[in-house]
Amino acid sequence: MKKQLILILITFLSLSSYGQTTTRPLNFSYAFLFREPGTEAQAINPNTSETRLSSQAEIKVFLKPGPGVNIYLFLQDEQDALYLLFPEKPGDLDCCYSFAQSYTYPPANSWTGFDQSQGKEKFLLLASTTRLRKLEELTTIYLPKLSRLWQSPDNIKLIQETAQARHSIIEEIAKLRLEYSEYQSAKEKPVVIAGEFRDGEIPEGITATEVSANGFYAKTIRLVHGDNEKP
Repeated sequence: MKKQLILILITFLSLSSYGQTTTRPLNFSYAFLFREPGTEAQAINPNTSETRLSSQAEIKVFLKPGPGVNIYLFLQDEQDALYLLFPEKPGDLDCCYSFAQSYTYPPANSWTGFDQSQGKEKFLLLASTTRLRKLEELTTIYLPKLSRLWQSPDNIKLIQETAQARHSIIEEIAKLRLEYSEYQSAKEKPVVIAGEFRDGEIPEGITATEVSANGFYAKTIRLVHGDNEKP
């Protein structure tokens, strides 16, 4: 009888712990901004299937974590290469990350552009109230391989290893989406963010998306760019 009670108690505690891990309230804000030559910055609608821009457009991403929220931002480009945009490297979450401030990619007053060719870019945004350790581990394995590949682009073995490491990250992101799909009833609302930028960098009316969710949130932003796709 005692053994049965112990087993029931262990099961109950395990389930309780699981629930606390996956359903802890998650709050943060994000915005994907762009500006075309000669125009003011605008916010990309995160709920459209894709956004079409010219090849001269510039991009900036705004991120503001709430208490205990870890944010990961990847970019998958036209050549299927994968880049970690935020944090700069997974270890930064241990030493160089604050829940009390906002971040932008690129940092400070910089904006980033596309190359001059037509193509597609895909941003993969993930936020979690627990550290995504497996994702961080896979990314830590992948990034040095990618860096070495830039130096040795004809190394067949390195090409294969880098592709496999990249595929492992994509698989892990898909696995996380599936694992947490039960908890992804997120609430989203606009919030003005002009005060987060230096004067005049963005119009006063621009808004970010403020997210309230349970433990985990994922969003994919797709961009199509090139002169043929200019709005």
